[in-house]
Amino acid sequence: MDTGHPDLAGRIAGSESFVPDETVQGGFGHGTHVASTIVGSGAASNGRFKGVAPGARLLVGRVLDNTGHGQASWIIAGMEWAAHSGAKIVSMSLGGTAYGPSR
Repeated sequence: MDTGHPDLAGRIAGSESFVPDETVQGGFGHGTHVASTIVGSGAASNGRFKGVAPGARLLVGRVLDNTGHGQASWIIAGMEWAAHSGAKIVSMSLGGTAYGPSR
C-alpha cells in the first residue's frame, strides 16, 4: 500500500506488516486501490473521486507479499491484530488457485 498517497493522508489510524522482511509499503498496488475506494479524500483528483467513507480511518494490516502471495498464518495474524486493535469491519482481498479432485 502506498501510505504516502494524497488520498490517504490522515486516514490511516495504524498499520502493521505480517509479511517477514517487508514493510506495509507494498509494491503490488491493490491495497492502495482498495483503501482509496473506501476512505479516499479525493485529493489526487481535485475532489472529483472520493471514497465511499471519506471520513473513516483505516487500520492497515499487510498479509500478502509484493507478488500477491502469503501464508495462512500471516492472514490469521493480521485478522487477530485488527480485532485486538478495535477494527469494526475487516475487509480482505484475497485470491488463490482453486484445486479440484485429481483425475
